Amino acid sequence: MIVSTTPWRLIGLSGLIAVGAAGAEASCPTRADLSEGVVLVQNTPAFLRSDFDVVDGGIRETRVDRLGGTLQARTRLLAHGLLDISGIDYDDDPGALDALPETGHVILTGELRGADRQVPVAFDATYLGDGTQALAECRYDTWQIRVQEVYEGRAGPAFVVDFAPALGLVLAVAELDDAGATMPLYAYQWAGTAADVER
Repeated sequence: MIVSTTPWRLIGLSGLIAVGAAGAEASCPTRADLSEGVVLVQNTPAFLRSDFDVVDGGIRETRVDRLGGTLQARTRLLAHGLLDISGIDYDDDPGALDALPETGHVILTGELRGADRQVPVAFDATYLGDGTQALAECRYDTWQIRVQEVYEGRAGPAFVVDFAPALGLVLAVAELDDAGATMPLYAYQWAGTAADVER
């Protein structure tokens, strides 16, 4: 999942550039474009860029953001746009997440691989309703979903995400507190294909 507590692997920054307003030249990517590469960018209030592409085992996300004043890149593997599988083996089919509007609730179980033991985990997703997100010239219908990871029976923080099924990716994330209030963490503001960025 986009907000997993699983540590990201740091990678080099060579070749990664910021994307500004791309104007009318940018296309509005879809899930089919993931095979060639999709780029999502947030410019304000803080810079964040995520490059997504399909690799063996899922969707690779390479995220560049500014941590402590320095640009850093990290990468992780998603089995589904909602589900981070970096270091986790899930027993259940991530495809069940595509039926959330019909089922309303999905729990996937698995194990976090550790150096000395396996930790049981669960990914809990609840469909909250429909929404929309505008990313410059692109507008996506979204599912608003409450997600939470549970490790050894202990629930981690809960988040509300806006997932765009046509793109297969999360476009915005907010943390949910015990009182039900949300604190936005990020919301992408531009979407394009890898080919758009090369122009």
